[in-house]
Amino acid sequence: MTSISPEITDETDTIRAFHFENQNVRGRVIKLSESITEIINAHAYPPLIANILAEALTITATLASFLKYDGIFTLQTSGDGIIKMLVCDMTSEGHLRGYAQYNDNKLQRAFEGKNTPQTVQELFGKGYLAFTVDQGDKTERYQGIVPLEGETLAACAEDYFMHSEQIECVIKLSTRTIQQPTTIWQTGCLVLQKMPSVAPTSRIRLPQGEDNEDAWKRLQVLLATCTDDELLSNTITTDTLLYRLFHEDTVRVFDAQKVIAQCRCAREKVLFVLVGISPEERKAMQQDGVISATCQFCSTTYTFADDDFLSVETQQ
Repeated sequence: MTSISPEITDETDTIRAFHFENQNVRGRVIKLSESITEIINAHAYPPLIANILAEALTITATLASFLKYDGIFTLQTSGDGIIKMLVCDMTSEGHLRGYAQYNDNKLQRAFEGKNTPQTVQELFGKGYLAFTVDQGDKTERYQGIVPLEGETLAACAEDYFMHSEQIECVIKLSTRTIQQPTTIWQTGCLVLQKMPSVAPTSRIRLPQGEDNEDAWKRLQVLLATCTDDELLSNTITTDTLLYRLFHEDTVRVFDAQKVIAQCRCAREKVLFVLVGISPEERKAMQQDGVISATCQFCSTTYTFADDDFLSVETQQ
């Protein structure tokens, strides 16, 4: 844990937690590039779908970073619009993955109009946004659900905190691509959360004449001055960014958590599932004598022949 300083170096694919020592406000700065580039480029998504997946992956990492859990945090959407489903999850170790399912016919029809679909309603239609924390079989799963009613996914996440957690939250999210031999994605997210006032007021030293609500409004105004270029810059470090925005406040910044793209699929897991179905069903699934199964998250394809099932069944 370090005091804010404009000289500290930074790196991409990190989550930096911080809090204001004189207000009940905490925050996160998330910068992602290599991780989401690997996830998105494993699929041939149209740009519009790829962009919303980049946002969803970033929000997943953001929300997961506010929770104390040992397991998997999942963000999932379901709707009747262009995007049928988004699924993103991150483990407590910072392993991130995600994929999107969309209706290609609805996507093509949307581009026949004059305006590109932008809002959550235009992209997802009627649906919901669900957050799930799974800490294993011995722990009860936690889930929160909110309707997809905000203009953006970030606004939906703000609604979740407000209505499900009774915590005011402001999220600034930016995305961009760099066209090289392959597309490189970059996202940045800056979040402020107003925490419940649990400490005695005598311990909170606010500027003279400023109360907690005034301080919260002032911090929101300062956050709004952050530009997309600043948030996505490769040369402006997280600490420099926070220094520019909040140098008049006492901010405490914590060590970075690393985020990496890592799927949890495995050949053995798929084989175990296939062994559990009847030989007749497996025969119906075969093409050219093998069964192929492709992971929706990372697009890895696994193939299995009859000998693979026999070797497992003889061991059981």
